[in-house]
This record gives sequence, structure tokens and C-alpha cells, in this order.
Amino acid sequence: RELEVVAHKGQQGNWKPKEACKAAKTELKALKDAQGSYVMASNADLAWALRDRLRGFLDGYEALKRDRALVDYTDLLLKARDVLTQAVPVRRYFQKRFDFVLVDEFQDTDPLQAQIAFLLAEDPKAEPAAPDWRQVRLARGKLFVVGDPKQSIYRFRRADIAIYEEVK
Repeated sequence: RELEVVAHKGQQGNWKPKEACKAAKTELKALKDAQGSYVMASNADLAWALRDRLRGFLDGYEALKRDRALVDYTDLLLKARDVLTQAVPVRRYFQKRFDFVLVDEFQDTDPLQAQIAFLLAEDPKAEPAAPDWRQVRLARGKLFVVGDPKQSIYRFRRADIAIYEEVK
């Protein structure tokens, strides 16, 4: 997991024969891709195992929130997303209320936050896109995002560079 594979360095002029440099880079790229696949697969296995081990804790946490009428940050995001997808008049109200949707540090945006931003920036003249936010037709010039994928630091909070790339 910790092996650092660099597949893009090396100059053909320093290799004999020159084609060996290209072949080595190809092999290193394949190794780097295989390593990435392994890390993703092992993370998925770990997440599954943790989910089973933590199920009792999570059930207790949800029960405690319900008993005390509390919500956490993720609950707020889920409820905001749900009302925007399920209640089109509410979505239209907030679309009219905000002229622009500006998102800084977009590389640290999680899928729920991206979905909310897109729903708020939807063209109100378009057919409402639900449930897939990727089908939203944006109002021209309403959504503005700024981000640098090299600075993403909130993976633990579900920030996803794939979302950044997809939105870009």
C-alpha cells in the first residue's frame, strides 16, 4: 500500500536502447494502476468489515438522535437534499431567492453538497431534474465553483475528487 511508484520520469536519451525507457514507463504505469486498484479494493473490504463491526454503535447513535430530536451535519445535508429533490415548489423558491451559487474549495465538496449546489443553480425554466442531480440543466452563469484537486484534504468527510472532475 505504501509503495511510491513514479511512472513519468526518465529520459530516453539516458537509456540504451532508447525504447527501454518507454517500455519501463509502460510497466511502471501498469504497476501504479494495479496498486491503485488494490488500494481501492482493500479500502472497500475494510469499509465493509467496519460497517458490520460498528452497526450496533451506529444504530445506538441514530436512536439517541431520534430520542433527543437532534440532527447532525450529515442529517442536515440529507434533509436539505431531500426537500430540494422532492418538493419542487421549495426548490423553485430557493432558486429565485439566490441569484448565484458560489462554492469555494470545491475539491472538498462531498456528493450531497454538490447535489444541493446543482439543485439550487438549476434553470427554473427547465423540467425539474430528479432524482439524478447530474441531469440538472444549470441556469446560465448561476453556479460558480473554485477548487484545486491537489489541495483536497477532507476525504474523511466524503470529499470526492471524482465529483470535482465530473462537475468540472
